[in-house]
Amino acid sequence: MAQDERIVLFDASAVLAVVFREPGVERVMAHLAQGFAPTPVMVEILSKMAQKGGTVSQARLAIEGFGLKWRALGPAVAELAADYLLRFRRNGISLADATCLAMAEMHNLPVLTGDRQWAMLGLKLDIRLIR
Repeated sequence: MAQDERIVLFDASAVLAVVFREPGVERVMAHLAQGFAPTPVMVEILSKMAQKGGTVSQARLAIEGFGLKWRALGPAVAELAADYLLRFRRNGISLADATCLAMAEMHNLPVLTGDRQWAMLGLKLDIRLIR
């Protein structure tokens, strides 16, 4: 399987680029069929969509319409995410961000994000900026 056909993780900023038609939307759309987001990332996506209008249930239905899958965390991912949250919170890393980074590391997956500061954390991950 080619690098671009691999399963990818989505950060909230990547999915929200699709929802709100922000720069980088084309790059994200090209990977929706192969990707998923960790559950805490989906919480962030749903809450941000609902803040812009509508309900959380309406936001969930919209996300399901994209075909985006979500996955729960296992104990090892949760532990690593907690470590990342403690280490990188001062760098603007949220709980959802830390979860996404931890899942990417634990499963050796590339992650799509619009958050440029991720590339400066010094982690050996395949972080793909959408813009």
